Parts: sequence; structure tokens; C-alpha cells
Amino acid sequence: AGTLAELVPSIERARLYRGRCGEDMRAAVGRFIECLSLSRIPLTVRQQVRLLDSVDDCLKHPNEKVQSAAGSALSALLRSYFPVGPTGPSVRLRGRVVQKYTDIVRTEDNPAATRGYALALGRIPRKLLAPDEHTLGGVLACLIDAVGVDRKVGDEGDAETRRNAVLSLTAVCEEVGVEEDGGDGDPNGGEAAAAAKAGVVGLSGEHVEMVFNALLASLGDYNSDRRGDVGSWSRIAAMRGLVSLTLLSVRASSSVPHLRRKAAPAASTSADHGAAADRSLPVPSLSERESYLE
Repeated sequence: AGTLAELVPSIERARLYRGRCGEDMRAAVGRFIECLSLSRIPLTVRQQVRLLDSVDDCLKHPNEKVQSAAGSALSALLRSYFPVGPTGPSVRLRGRVVQKYTDIVRTEDNPAATRGYALALGRIPRKLLAPDEHTLGGVLACLIDAVGVDRKVGDEGDAETRRNAVLSLTAVCEEVGVEEDGGDGDPNGGEAAAAAKAGVVGLSGEHVEMVFNALLASLGDYNSDRRGDVGSWSRIAAMRGLVSLTLLSVRASSSVPHLRRKAAPAASTSADHGAAADRSLPVPSLSERESYLE
């Protein structure tokens, strides 16, 4: 375990990120950190922080493949290590992850950094994202600002930053969920209480409205550059985000009638499996359509 934990620092001391294959090495290191974390190899606090530093360094790399690998590594690393207490994460841990990432997205003039850290905000587990309303609200406000159609990084707009912020905005909503409204028709039966007991909060009605408005605004991103209609990246991500947030909101609502369908038996193909998963989602009951139209 000790040898595995020291592999990444050894690679960096040998300066193996340099040269033509440096980007491939960085992507491979990201994948290694992800697998190491998923295996839950025992690591000291110092080793955990050292790996987090390596991930952060790759997040600001201009290559998208490197950033994607770093994002996956970040998710696995934070979920497997960096435990939080009954009162939530320590001030130092909050500052090291959430506060650092939001500050970079808000203030950095380097597009590579804003792209990577906007992506990273969507990979943080809810134990760090939503220990309280203030922290969750800060993350949402940062991402909502970053998805703005006219938002500048330095002196110019950056399509990748906007797209990554939209993707992360959706991911944050899916990670923390929507707070149940507590009515008798609530289909979730106690999930909100379980989340509160775990020391995390969900999206409030105000948060949901803010995110809906931000995603709808992103549908108007028709920015273009020499690559063509780069605003379409944000529009596509926003449409998928609207679907996801709508389903989350319906599931948490007691005022919308629900129709739960049992998932189909295990399917033989991945496509069938995906379709079965979709059928298990709660959706508004069409039998009540007329009452809503009235």
C-alpha cells in the first residue's frame, strides 16, 4: 500500500509529465488515483492531501482528457477519504476544496483553470457540497454565475467553462437532491429525514427556481467562434439538466400525483437495462392531466 501511495509523487519527481507523452501520463495518473481510491487502500492524511494536490494540478491542464480523468479521480478520492464529523467538514477541508474551487471559477483569468474547476464542482460528494444551506448556496451561486451567456473569463467568453458549469449544476442537483415538501403524498418516505440525519441538506424551493432559471437562460446561448456554434454545447447540457431537475422536483413533490412502475426484469443488453431504469422513475400521472389543465 505504501508503495502504491508513493507512485504518483515518484512520477512527478521524475518529471514524467514533460514531453510529447506528458498528457497521456497525466491522464493515466488520474485513472490510477481513481482506482486507488475506489480500492480504499489505507492512506495517511498526508498522502491523501498529496494526491489531492496532484488532482488539482491536472484540473487546470488545458487538455480535456486530462481534466476528465482528474474529475473522476477527484470524485473517487473525496468519497473514499477525507471523512467528515457529525458537525460537517472542518473549516480547513471546506477551504481546501469547495471554497478554493469556487474562488477559482469566479476570479481566475485562465480559461483552462475555470474549465477544470467548474467541472470539478460537479464531482464533489454531498458531504462537502451540502453540509449546510450556506455552503450549498455558495456552490450554486458560483455555477449559476459561470453559466451566464455573457460571462467572461478574462476579457473573452469561454464556451467550455459555460458548458462545464451547466454540467456541474445538473450534477450538484442530482447529488444532493430536492428537499421533500412533507406532504402526505410524498413518494420518498423518509429520505429527507435520512439526509438530515446524515448532516446534509437538499435543494430548497428557492434553489430549484434559481437552477431552473439558469438552465432556461442557457438555452439562449448562441455564442459562436471560429469553431462554429459553440453555444450548442451549453444548450444541449441545459436541456438534459432540465429533464433531470424536473424529475427530481416531481419526485420530491407531494402535490403532484405519481405513477410508479416496477422496473422490468434484468435485461440482456445494456440498452434494455437503461430503458428499464427509465421506467422505474416516478412520473406525473397522466390520468390527472385534465385536472391540471383546469
